[in-house]
Amino acid sequence: MDVIKLRMMISILSFATLGVCLLARNTWVSLVLIAVCLLIALALLGKNISLLYNITDDNPNKKTIRLVTVFNAVCFLAVIIIVVLNVTGRIKLTDNSESMLASAITSLVILILGNFCPKLPYSKYTGLRLPWTLADEATWILAHRILGYTAIPIGVSNIIAMFTFHETTIRNGFAVGAFLLWVAIASLISLVAFYKRGANNPNEY
Repeated sequence: MDVIKLRMMISILSFATLGVCLLARNTWVSLVLIAVCLLIALALLGKNISLLYNITDDNPNKKTIRLVTVFNAVCFLAVIIIVVLNVTGRIKLTDNSESMLASAITSLVILILGNFCPKLPYSKYTGLRLPWTLADEATWILAHRILGYTAIPIGVSNIIAMFTFHETTIRNGFAVGAFLLWVAIASLISLVAFYKRGANNPNEY
């Protein structure tokens, strides 16, 4: 299977998942179909990671990519399940519970992905995909190292804020701000470094 066919199949499965979310009337049928679509997509990715990322089978980064892919899929599925169950009345979440849950998920994403980011190989499929990080491998490495360095202080700060602020709007705003700050710091520093060194400079940081 070539890369184009693989990407097309994964895109079709993604649209199928979205269609199930919008059209399925039965809660449990929709959850099962969503899970099936995600599992098929994960199986395709897992089997073709070496092809998609142009790495050898014995490359240690292959495990990191697989773990990041699984984590992203699990988070997506968990959020979909919670939203569907809440909307259909299977579970009842108060505004405070929703806010706490959203903050917790935000911190979890920052902390776990921050741990993986410095280990991600240069790729246009996974990671902080910005014009300047995709144009230069050294800039990619710098950006992902910064994501790793800043993940713990920002993620832990959001956890502290989650229990400190009782007003849901403030807690939600802090969570959104924490995630945006985490991405913005790495994006801006890598952008400045990219233009300072020149896109064609082969030297690494």
